[in-house]
Amino acid sequence: MNKWLLLILFLIVLIIILTCSTCTWQCVTSRCDQVSEVENCTHCAPKIHKCLDSLNDDAPYVCDELILTYKEPDCKSIRTLIDSLFIAFDGESDSIKRIINYIVQQNLIKQTDECDPTELLSIAVDLIAYNAVTTNQVNFSGGRKDIFQQIHKEGTLKHCMCEEGLYIYENPLISMEGEIVRNGNDHLTVLKEGGGNLSLNYIMENGEDYPNKFARPERAVSEMYKNINKDKVGGPIIAFLDSGIDPGMFKEERYYSNTGAVCINDQNTNHYKGWNFVDDNYITHDDVGHGTLVAQSFKYLMDNNDPYSILPVKVLDSCGYGTMYTTICGLYYAREQSADIINCSWGLKFNDPMMEEAVRKVSQDAYIVCSAGNEALDLTLHEHYPSEYSDLNNSNGFRQVVEVAGLCDNYKVLNPSNKFYAMSNINQINYAESATGYEQMISELDSFLKGNYPECRCEGTSYAAPRITARIAKNMINGIGPMDGLTTIKDCEREKVWAFRE
Repeated sequence: MNKWLLLILFLIVLIIILTCSTCTWQCVTSRCDQVSEVENCTHCAPKIHKCLDSLNDDAPYVCDELILTYKEPDCKSIRTLIDSLFIAFDGESDSIKRIINYIVQQNLIKQTDECDPTELLSIAVDLIAYNAVTTNQVNFSGGRKDIFQQIHKEGTLKHCMCEEGLYIYENPLISMEGEIVRNGNDHLTVLKEGGGNLSLNYIMENGEDYPNKFARPERAVSEMYKNINKDKVGGPIIAFLDSGIDPGMFKEERYYSNTGAVCINDQNTNHYKGWNFVDDNYITHDDVGHGTLVAQSFKYLMDNNDPYSILPVKVLDSCGYGTMYTTICGLYYAREQSADIINCSWGLKFNDPMMEEAVRKVSQDAYIVCSAGNEALDLTLHEHYPSEYSDLNNSNGFRQVVEVAGLCDNYKVLNPSNKFYAMSNINQINYAESATGYEQMISELDSFLKGNYPECRCEGTSYAAPRITARIAKNMINGIGPMDGLTTIKDCEREKVWAFRE
């Protein structure tokens, strides 16, 4: 081949690589006020998840979403909220009068007993957003004319678990920042009736220990998501809050769904193999491979005749990211479906009151098994949630939250040593299991499960956690204490652990 042609091809490839690298870097590190510059990036998924402005520690969040809870939302209490917002935002101003006239003319606040409290709450958050825009607290990408009408038209509010009053507010015109949350909470929490909270819809990560698109395409499995009628196997119900599970991972009768109604986005849904809180449907397909491998790590320690049922709950997207909304909804959903154990192989680097409240409630009825993370951190100095809600490491923690660190043994070692995986976070008292060799587990899966499997290095605490989940399930099946016989850091030679880390 002509050397000039080779040189041209090389330059073209180099330009493509540099362009993609720059785009990916921008998508990952852009501030919220810079997102418009990188909207054409194709970093894994169409959503740009990782803006770095935040209330503390540069924690990433989605720029145009808020998550909120509102206890006992009813028309009377939310009308009181709206009245208080008008007063707080200078109700005598011409702009507020125009908004009031607009609301009245459009009949947005119906004066009948049949009004929808969700619609009213959406108007209240629109007002908070409007005030933040007009006082230059947030960025606004719409025009400056009739701002409230634009905000109201673009804003959407939906909820996942009706009894918990958990909502997500989305508005692509507004880049949410810390001020809008503080501004909103001042008013949502002062009411005697049905107060609430606003929070940025923070991102949950699985520690970048997921395989690179080890998954079958959805079209190959679309016919496998049919309804099922009841729990056919018995035994403990294990929920996996993850990127989904390939429906071929377990036999049909293993997938659990009760016949009771669960309120999800105003629809009473039942008889499905779990739920997808990323796309709001019953297709719990794993489009990255993380959840399937997590489930396989669990399955590896279980016997074929063990009675247990699987509940897939999709809370992570095709990049391996979830949000505060998807994960909290997933926790409440798993509780409503009577899960005995909930496996959570993901984390957040700071505490949030809504997540803490969800874990507190759900852990009263189920064991929540959490990965400790893969950043080689001393968790007595750093934060990682939900794993840090364990009462072993937090005096205000919860008894049935289980934090799992990683050991450097291969997954085939049934009784691993006490030598810790170099990247595992470690706390004062962790439970621990094998964290390496899981790329070999993929290669040993049935061929129909592997999809277009690339070579990858699959290791981390995400895969150690489901081994603890399996041991708890085995204990339940055998009628012994769920936590009996599990390995903790206390059982290891602590000096060697820290020496190994250093």
